[in-house]
Amino acid sequence: MKAPIGIIGAMQVEVELLQQHMTNVTTKTISSMTFYCGELAGAPVVVAQSGVGKVNAAMCAQVMATIFSVGACINTGIAGSLAHDLHVGDIVISTDAVYHDVDVTNLSYKPGQLPDLDTLAFAADTALRECAYGVCSRYAAEHGQRCIIGRIASGDQFVCTRARKEAIVQEFGAACCEMEGAAIGHVCYRNHVPFVGIRTMSDSADEVSKLDYPSFERTCAYANAACIEEILRVMNGDGVE
Repeated sequence: MKAPIGIIGAMQVEVELLQQHMTNVTTKTISSMTFYCGELAGAPVVVAQSGVGKVNAAMCAQVMATIFSVGACINTGIAGSLAHDLHVGDIVISTDAVYHDVDVTNLSYKPGQLPDLDTLAFAADTALRECAYGVCSRYAAEHGQRCIIGRIASGDQFVCTRARKEAIVQEFGAACCEMEGAAIGHVCYRNHVPFVGIRTMSDSADEVSKLDYPSFERTCAYANAACIEEILRVMNGDGVE
């Protein structure tokens, strides 16, 4: 039997459509998180809502790796756009993920780098990234949106000022920001689990974010769910490549 694909979303809206479309479902609750095990688009999966933030995301990813022995991990969700040409509804597929709120530079580490860790950024798996980009770029084109491959920056803060947005871009060259991806990538890196992040832009990560985010949260999350189902079909040999 194939190893299942782990799919992690921070919020219920990011995973509920996937859970509804699953078959042969069993559930297991670990560390107050419910893991849905079954099949989605013909592929074995484990789907879970991690909760918001890096610690929750890391806990969820570690359970995926240790308890469920996932063969790969997909982080789905929404994000704030850091690029001037990325708008609400556009999609970013991760080249890699970094921490934008880690600062140990006084000990000669690079911004974003944790002590005794041999990498600053957690790279997405090449095959997963290319598959995700192929599917998501087609979906985006059909809906008048864009899909790019770029860096995701994560931190335990909702970025909502232009000054902070510009600082993250200048330091890390990231395309979007959110609160979980780097932590999931970090755990996958340590456990040798292939990883990719798929983020749909829900806001512009500046002063108007508090207006944009509630309006577009659900629409963007559902777009991601549709793309993930097609990605699973392609990985299973049943979809359009």
